[in-house]
Amino acid sequence: MALTTTEQLDLMGNVLKPTSIGDKTLMEYAHASGLNYARDFNPSHKNFAPLGDTPTQAEKDANTYLDKMLSATAKMIISDSKSLAALNGIMASLISEVVSVTSNSIISATTSQWEGFINNNILEAIELLAGIRVQERIEYNLLP
Repeated sequence: MALTTTEQLDLMGNVLKPTSIGDKTLMEYAHASGLNYARDFNPSHKNFAPLGDTPTQAEKDANTYLDKMLSATAKMIISDSKSLAALNGIMASLISEVVSVTSNSIISATTSQWEGFINNNILEAIELLAGIRVQERIEYNLLP
């Protein structure tokens, strides 16, 4: 069963967390993972020609995806407090929607399991933070 709203709020507020992580917070883990993602994304994102006078909708969508992701990853790098708070909430929401997650499974998770879950979901979290639309993601991913 997925977490209740109260459990999600406890997760966001660092009341509910794995005992293995000590005094570290979900926000700290999400921020560290976001920094690592930004470090890897910024120099390796897809490059494409500047939009011409009459770009196709696909070109516009791919360009919008890139612009939004560059902005979101820059916020990870500069540690924008509002973005980090939003990322914390997004990550708590992603954890909460996993059907097999319970309060007990969170509390008993190892550091490696916790890091793995956050790292495996950081792209989706940053895309949600950036306000990426499905079509923008699709068009960007279709680029060579």
